Amino acid sequence: MALLHIAYERLLTGIHNEDTIEQYHAHGRQLGRLLYQGRWFDSPGADAA
Repeated sequence: MALLHIAYERLLTGIHNEDTIEQYHAHGRQLGRLLYQGRWFDSPGADAA
């Protein structure tokens, strides 16, 4: 299993650079926070109306 994980990491870093992977992590954390708070469907313009 560890060997599969290492191979997957190398494949992922071969396709994406470090900035892209960090951006995916940041967006994943943000989406997780919004899902937890129940605000995942809020649109940014809904507050102005």
